[in-house]
Amino acid sequence: LTLFHHLKEEDEEESKFFIRLTEDEGSTYMSLVPFLNLFGTILGYPASERFGRKPVLIATNILQIAGFAIMFFSSSFPVLIVGRCLTCLAAGLGVMVPFVLISEITTIKQRAPLSVINTQSISYGILASFLFVYFFQAKYLIYFTVGESALFLVLSFFLPESPHFLIRKGNIEAAENVFRKLRGPKYSGISEEVDEVVELMKKLNGEPENCLSRWTKRTFLQPLIILMFMMFFIALNGVDCPLNFYGPTMFAEFGFKFSPALISSIIPAGQLLGYIFAPLVMSVISKKKQYLLSCIIMTLSAGSLALSYYARSVSFTPVVAQQVGLALGCLGLTFGYGVGFGSVSYAMPGELLSPSDKTIGISIAQCVRMIGTTVIIKVYPMLVKTLGYPVVFSCHALTIMIASVFVLVFLPETRNKSLSEIQEYFK
Repeated sequence: LTLFHHLKEEDEEESKFFIRLTEDEGSTYMSLVPFLNLFGTILGYPASERFGRKPVLIATNILQIAGFAIMFFSSSFPVLIVGRCLTCLAAGLGVMVPFVLISEITTIKQRAPLSVINTQSISYGILASFLFVYFFQAKYLIYFTVGESALFLVLSFFLPESPHFLIRKGNIEAAENVFRKLRGPKYSGISEEVDEVVELMKKLNGEPENCLSRWTKRTFLQPLIILMFMMFFIALNGVDCPLNFYGPTMFAEFGFKFSPALISSIIPAGQLLGYIFAPLVMSVISKKKQYLLSCIIMTLSAGSLALSYYARSVSFTPVVAQQVGLALGCLGLTFGYGVGFGSVSYAMPGELLSPSDKTIGISIAQCVRMIGTTVIIKVYPMLVKTLGYPVVFSCHALTIMIASVFVLVFLPETRNKSLSEIQEYFK
């Protein structure tokens, strides 16, 4: 995506390195991201349940390297798309597994903050890509992305398997060893953690079990519906589209003196800043209040973006007022997303779902986001052309307000509650 936007800034000699895409090819290239992420996410559930969390993450990075290699040596659009499809599928395959793994290796108090730190790392990657393209030639970005996957493969030797997965497979001793390595020799609560998972599994195994039984249980359906709505609101809040997908183009339209590739780094920087503060906020207030606080910030920011585009449409002066409104709106919208809207949404699957439901629940919720994002990307140019950015960003603000009401009414508080207590709530 960064390469696609950066093509416009390459000189003639550098551009020979790239395959020039038509507008239709460019739209197809970008819309593949959420679409194939969706299919990868669907495959991620059965894969991680059958083979384990760690093997799936290793396979994800091997597929990423293979996909980027195909893209590197491609000389035509169809071959480029094959490589792109492989990288997007791999990203979807592994995107939710870290959230599951982290929720299964942490203590109750650290479960949500560490899931936020995991999400924070995504923003580090996005920001690093934006800055890399600004400081170095865009053709070298592929080495950077391949290097990330290669580094993971080297460090995966130290990555533990999920103790919850090991317990469900009957490897109690292996699970205890993982807990012991993670908690340290002075920790005395390993037996309690293992027993809690075992008891939950016994309760589930004691109920009539078939391929459809999960879909009749309130302890699965109710949290799943909550998660699906929260992920759907992410697709509609304006961060995925237009900011993450069209950010550099938006900044170019406002005539900034700085390079659009540099100034648009505000977008991932705002998310990263929000994610940095999110664990601190989580330790002070409830997750519901944190989410509502972020909704206020994002609503005001979406309003700022709507006003900026309205000012541009009527040629309001000074122009710097339009530019400041755009920059502050983008920063506020992405900061609000990182500090609560996104961080709380991705912390919830590990808190609301039982160990046996966690992977499939997270995968389904993420699929809802990917489907929503795919549709929005395809219809967004038509919406902007028909309604204009002021109305579209006003709609984003309205969506965020609806999300805040939904969370206020339906999201239970999970702070310092065990898995058993949360499951009892949904019963």
